[in-house]
Amino acid sequence: MACTCDDVCPSAAQCGCLEIIKPDGSHCCCDCSDIPITLPIKLKAEDQVAISVRNHELVEFAEYVHRVTGEELLIPVTQLRKRVTMNVARTSFADAVGQLGLVVADADESAY
Repeated sequence: MACTCDDVCPSAAQCGCLEIIKPDGSHCCCDCSDIPITLPIKLKAEDQVAISVRNHELVEFAEYVHRVTGEELLIPVTQLRKRVTMNVARTSFADAVGQLGLVVADADESAY
C-alpha cells in the first residue's frame, strides 16, 4: 500500500500523509489513520520524503508534520488557513514542504 491519502484514508474528507524514506525502509504517518508513530522522527532538510495532502489547512498540516518530526516549519501568515490538496513525489524534506509553501526553520529561527 502506498503512503497516500487515497490509499490509507480513501474516504476521509481531510487527510495528510508523510512518508519518511530512510535507507533501512520507509515509515508512513497519516493523521487520518491509526498507523502508530514513533515520535519524533528527526529529519534533515535533505532527507527523502513523499507527502500526500487532501483538503487540509496549511497550518494544520504543518502542525502535524511538527508532531511527527519535531521540525519547526515557517508559514506565510496570509497562507495559514489556505486549504491544500497535493501529492509530492519522493524528494528532499525541504523541497517537499517548499512545494506546499512552507519553509523548514533554521535552529536559530525556531528559538524565537
